[in-house]
Amino acid sequence: MANIVLREEQDLFIEKIREKIREGHKSIVCQAPTGFGKTVIFSFMGAGVIKKGGKVLILTDRVELLGETSNTLTNCGVAHVTVKAGAKDPAIGACVVAMSRTLANRQASRGYRDWE
Repeated sequence: MANIVLREEQDLFIEKIREKIREGHKSIVCQAPTGFGKTVIFSFMGAGVIKKGGKVLILTDRVELLGETSNTLTNCGVAHVTVKAGAKDPAIGACVVAMSRTLANRQASRGYRDWE
């Protein structure tokens, strides 16, 4: 993973998320203002999950966010594939970035059960 330097408030944000995970919470919703660096934060966290052998699915609702997320992951050194309308199904790896609607449509039309 490329060297990511987080700001102090981003480190605190991640620590609060990890604290909730340690408490046993599994459905955590986070919000932060524009410019806070949410994409960098979840790219950083996702890279850590992948490094430990886990898998990451990142969903976006706009093609612009799909591209931004893909670029950030690339800059962070995280190998990933993207799923978007008009493109063939990629070979699924440890990290998938997908348009939520496209993934739902493909699941319905192609009978996907999961992304293992």
